[in-house]
Amino acid sequence: MFHFKKKEKINIPLQVPKHIGIIMDGNGRWAKKRMQPRVFGHKAGMEALQEVTIAAKEMGVQVLTVYAFSTENWARAGKRSQVYYEFTG
Repeated sequence: MFHFKKKEKINIPLQVPKHIGIIMDGNGRWAKKRMQPRVFGHKAGMEALQEVTIAAKEMGVQVLTVYAFSTENWARAGKRSQVYYEFTG
C-alpha cells in the first residue's frame, strides 16, 4: 500500500547498542500533511516500526523499547482507540 523510498544499505557500526528506545510520534500529522486520514499515518508508522525492528535484530540489538500509546490515547474516542488496538494486536 505504501511506497517508501528504498534506502541505501546501512553500515553497521563496530559497537551496536544493546538497548534502543523509540518514541513514536507524529503519525497523524504525517498523514494530515499528505491529506490522508490519521489512520493512514498510524498504519505507515507501524509498517516503519516493523522495518526498524527487523533491522535492529539483524544488527544485533538485544532490546528494543517502543513507546507508541500514551495514557492520553486511552481517553480518545472509542473508534479511534480501536484502530490502535487492531494495528498492535
